[in-house]
Order: sequence, then C-alpha cells, then structure tokens
Amino acid sequence: MQSTPQEEPLTWERVFSKWQVQCDWINPSLKQPLEFLDVPISPPDADNIAPVVIEWWKAEEIARKTEALNIHGLGAVRLWGNWGKKPAYLDTATMLWRYRGDLAATAAILIAASLWNKEDMFRAEKGTWPSACRQVMNAVLDFLGTKEIPVWHHKVPTPFP
Repeated sequence: MQSTPQEEPLTWERVFSKWQVQCDWINPSLKQPLEFLDVPISPPDADNIAPVVIEWWKAEEIARKTEALNIHGLGAVRLWGNWGKKPAYLDTATMLWRYRGDLAATAAILIAASLWNKEDMFRAEKGTWPSACRQVMNAVLDFLGTKEIPVWHHKVPTPFP
C-alpha cells in the first residue's frame, strides 16, 4: 500500500517568491517602493483637521482634492461623502505607510487585505473558503506576526485600486 506524500506547509518565503514572480509578469513596478506624497494643505478650518492624515487617493484626484480642502476645509469632505467612511482602505494605507521601506511587509499587508476581502466573497458565493487560500493566509499571518505587524484590520469592501 502506497502512502500519499505529505505536502509541506506553505511558507511565507514561498508565498513572497510567487508574489514577486506574479508582479514581474503583471507589472514590475508593483515591486518598487510605494509612493507616498506629502500634500500640505492650508484649509480655513485647519484647527479641526489632524496635523497628519494618511489617505488613499488616486493620483489623478490629488490636485482636485487638495484644492477643495484648501478652499472648503472639512466642507470639501462632506462633498466627497466618503472620507473617513472606508476604514479598511485607511487602515491598510496607514500600515503601508508605516512599513513603506519593507517590500516583504508591503506584500504581506496587501495580500492579507485582499485575502480577507476574498474570504467573504467565497463564503457568500460558495459557502466555503478554499484550503489553498487558507494556507496562503496562514503563511502571511505568520510572517506578519514575526515582524510584529498588526494582523487585524477592516476588510476592504472592494479589491484594491
């Protein structure tokens, strides 16, 4: 009687290696350090806005949103209707900013956030969470734990931009 070979547990090193290969194939710039811009603002109600705010804006929105904040202050935020209402993106943006010089940490944060999103999607559609996804998540969470990076944050409502 032959026994089936036991598959080795998936390691972070293997996940990270595969992520790098996929980045090379899809878009090599994904492996470059993330770009964070310091966008100084001088809103009329500056006392009501924290001195440092980390936000996730698309590049083409930066000029328009900066101008709106400078003219309307927090009133501009009400016009957008969603600032501060997307905690998942803001948690992830803050984590990415904090670990911006560490490519492995950046990859792990993005992979974990995306997997949390996909877990809900799979459970809603199929009722189960594929074991391969669980294995990847476990490897990522183990790595985040060794780096003392928080492993919980809000799930993103849609895939990352």
